[in-house]
Amino acid sequence: MFEQYTKYGPQDCPIRTALESVAENKWKLVVFLELARRGELKFGELLRAVPGIRTKALTKSLRSLERSALLHREVILGVPTRVGYRLTDRAQLAVPILLQLQHWLLAEERPIDAPGDTLESAG
Repeated sequence: MFEQYTKYGPQDCPIRTALESVAENKWKLVVFLELARRGELKFGELLRAVPGIRTKALTKSLRSLERSALLHREVILGVPTRVGYRLTDRAQLAVPILLQLQHWLLAEERPIDAPGDTLESAG
C-alpha cells in the first residue's frame, strides 16, 4: 500500500504541499480551524477568538490562506468598512480530513512526539 505514496520526492509530495497550505506557520492552522468552527468572521472577531495572536500574525495568516485559495475575503461596505473572512468550498473539503487527523492523534495513548518514538516502535 505504501508504494503508491512513494512516487513523490520530499519536495513535491502533495501531502506536504497540502499541510503547508494550512499549517506553514504557528498561527495559520489555528486561524483556519477557527474559521471552520465558527464560519464567517470579521478581523476583530478573529483577533479575539484566537488567544495570543497579534494583528501582524493574523494579517499574515489570512493573506497566506487567501493566496492558497482557502479563504474568501469579503469587503462589507458601510461606516466603518469591515472585512469578513470565511473558508472557501475547497478549504471546507479539508476540514473532515483534519478532524480525522485530530481523532487519530487523540486516540493515541501518548503524544505523537513522545520520547522513544521510532519507526520501529510505531508498529
